[in-house]
Amino acid sequence: MCIYHHVRGIVDSGINLDHLAFDNGLWVNDEENDDDNCLEDDINGYDFRYNLSSPADSVGHGSAVAGTVIKNFPESLQLEILSSKFFSGNSGELFDAICGIHYAIDEGSSIINTSWGFYAADPPELLTSVFNKAQDNDIIMTVSA
Repeated sequence: MCIYHHVRGIVDSGINLDHLAFDNGLWVNDEENDDDNCLEDDINGYDFRYNLSSPADSVGHGSAVAGTVIKNFPESLQLEILSSKFFSGNSGELFDAICGIHYAIDEGSSIINTSWGFYAADPPELLTSVFNKAQDNDIIMTVSA
């Protein structure tokens, strides 16, 4: 019995949409045609790196993170993974990551995982701003590097 619906945003390298571990665990944008977010066909998330509707994982890191989340999530709760892809290979643009975080916030994530390294003594104002937006919406941000 599901007692709580939980959307977990993974802002990373995407997700392997065909992996069996993610069966019935992917977020689905039920309002895709009417959501006014200007992203065409964002059914399971979005690829901000290449501006594509499918956040397919090209590296494996995002899928590994999502798999860890699913494995450690209580079975009594309903979990949906929303994928915001912003990097491929070993590179990605900070602007794309910020767009991915905004997307995860706007689509209802209650926790957003950002397990990618960004090192700066003074984080850019746009990054601080999107983290503040998450906090203002009672969203937990998890980070690692």
